[in-house]
Amino acid sequence: MAFVIFPIEYDEQNNKIKFKSGALEDLCISLLPNTHLMQCVDNYLDCAEKAEKPITHRHKARFHAYLAGREGYAGIKLGEVADKNAWDWDHSLLTPYRNILKEM
Repeated sequence: MAFVIFPIEYDEQNNKIKFKSGALEDLCISLLPNTHLMQCVDNYLDCAEKAEKPITHRHKARFHAYLAGREGYAGIKLGEVADKNAWDWDHSLLTPYRNILKEM
């Protein structure tokens, strides 16, 4: 049996795991390529907060705003996005999760 706390940061050089605060969406955002779209998303959320009120779950809003800006990802669930390979499954951040699954 195993359980994992999301998200984590894997230090490949020292082969250590560091726990970070956040949610599954934070991990997914970390797996996305650093593109101009993410800067646009952050600018949009900053503007939305100035126009209205602070966004309670910014990580979720950030993730879904990013998906809304990508063709074929707007309005679909996290699992469906995963099936469409929206992020890099070979990313080093997923190494600890792969290792846990292999050891099970």
